[in-house]
Amino acid sequence: MKRTMGIFLVVFMIDSCSILPRSATIADFMPRETDVPGWVIARQYRLNDMKKIERVIPYHTDYDPVELVAADYNYLSDTSRIIRVEIIRFHSSLDAFGLYSRERGFDAAVRFIDDDTYSSEHGIFFRLGKYYVKISGENLNEQQRSSFEQFRGVVRQNLKKHTVEEQLPDYLPPLSGGNSTRNVIYYKKGIDTIPGGQALFVMRRAIAGRNYDIVSVKLPAMLDSEHEFHRILKSSDGAFMLSRIGNLQLAIRIISDSEYLFISWYKHWIFGVLNAENMNEGNRVILYLFGEIKMRAEKRS
Repeated sequence: MKRTMGIFLVVFMIDSCSILPRSATIADFMPRETDVPGWVIARQYRLNDMKKIERVIPYHTDYDPVELVAADYNYLSDTSRIIRVEIIRFHSSLDAFGLYSRERGFDAAVRFIDDDTYSSEHGIFFRLGKYYVKISGENLNEQQRSSFEQFRGVVRQNLKKHTVEEQLPDYLPPLSGGNSTRNVIYYKKGIDTIPGGQALFVMRRAIAGRNYDIVSVKLPAMLDSEHEFHRILKSSDGAFMLSRIGNLQLAIRIISDSEYLFISWYKHWIFGVLNAENMNEGNRVILYLFGEIKMRAEKRS
């Protein structure tokens, strides 16, 4: 009797486990065929190796992706017409924002739906929490391209049930010249013109009637920013000239006859301008930024 009871309990436990709801996977966020009438799933694939992901889309690995899942949907009456959905999961919202912003760039031709969603001639792209989603197509007419929005709505709704938004650094919108991140790009591995710098934000801003590419990062401690500034100087192998305006130390790099890079530090901040046209202009912009950062630092102290 005890032996029979033991077997019954084991079978019951196995059956119980089989009916328990499993955790959602990234593939579960894909639209089902019933969600997108007129479209049928033709192919699905999943990559969870950074090297393989990098072969699909360059510099994905700059932001340490965890997993990429993609699916192709064929138009029911013409299989040459395809909508492709790619969902990339990252370790953090900032990493997801990094790739989203990097691929978006400062392209004036994109149409923003909100800060974290835009459309272009290539498709619709959005970020939600740790996920970056790309919806694109092949051989589509205008009517079929209108299905991008339907696909976006389904994926977004599926993701919202299983993700929690992590806030981006709170200093980003004010420093970018407004309350938006539409003109901000995050370079986790830094940029070539500032050797040794990492986790840099580049923002396109209008100052005195001209657009400048501003670079900045706020570090946890004041000593960190000073060390970072000197690490950039050491990594640059003599590419920077040193200068001062009052107590503000500047490093200046000549990119070309009409392009100068200025970078400095103050308290927790590394900041600078990437595309000043001459020395005087670079000095003016760096002082303008210094005034903003100093005012923000004093409000927080």
